[in-house]
Amino acid sequence: MPKLLCMQRPKQSIRKPVLTTSQNGLMSLPGVGTFSRNPAHHHPYCSSTSDTHTPNQVAPSLPPPDILSADTLQAIDAVEYITDYLKDEQEEKAFRDDWKYVAMVIDRLLLYVFLGITVGGTIGIIGSSPYVLETVDQQKILKQLIYRYKNAGDL
Repeated sequence: MPKLLCMQRPKQSIRKPVLTTSQNGLMSLPGVGTFSRNPAHHHPYCSSTSDTHTPNQVAPSLPPPDILSADTLQAIDAVEYITDYLKDEQEEKAFRDDWKYVAMVIDRLLLYVFLGITVGGTIGIIGSSPYVLETVDQQKILKQLIYRYKNAGDL
């Protein structure tokens, strides 16, 4: 139906990714700076560097990874809530955009129907009226009216 009505779907807004990766493996976040995902470049107490140690190597004394402060857990929960909310919002926006497109197609269809009925009705009314396409002898009509006016008193 949209192709028949000469319509195209509106372009979806594409969000630019916030996290960019360069060719040398460095990642950058706006406002934070650049960092590497390579575990060798991490802090010695980072949990991702513990995977690089061999069993024969003694790792520096690391705090247990399961112990996090209550504030940290609340912050993680808040971030998860926000990301879930934003994902749901994007899904709802996509759903609304689909229905807006359907509404645009129906509006265009109804516009063409209205235009066809209006133009057809106008042409039908004008074509069916008398004297529209005929030539009129105005002198003859004037003589008839003058004759009726003059002879109206005689009746």
